[in-house]
Amino acid sequence: MRIVGQNGMHFGGEIPFYESEDLIRSKEQGIEVARLMGDKLYVLMRNHGITTAGRSLAEAIILAIDFEKAAKEHLLASLLGEGTEVSLQNAKKMTDKLFIPEQYQMMWDFYCRKLERKMKASI
Repeated sequence: MRIVGQNGMHFGGEIPFYESEDLIRSKEQGIEVARLMGDKLYVLMRNHGITTAGRSLAEAIILAIDFEKAAKEHLLASLLGEGTEVSLQNAKKMTDKLFIPEQYQMMWDFYCRKLERKMKASI
């Protein structure tokens, strides 16, 4: 996936891909997904979408949200032409500085407030 914005910083390079269309129902399948994930915190699964892991629930969910946004950014950039792309080296530097536990918690809190406002508005 081309990195064209901050949401894609985590996902530069090759994205692990789980080929099977089956649901993960056994320990062996879970181990295979973890093996594919390697040192990354995400894996793309055929017919299932993204699966993420993290040091916290907030981190795993923010990664999933960022992946969806990054995929949309990649698609739009691909449709509109070359555009600019962040290098893998710069993405790694940015990720190491920006995506720390405190940042994930801040983003988690933002999405919780956003959901709370939406729920209040619908009442």
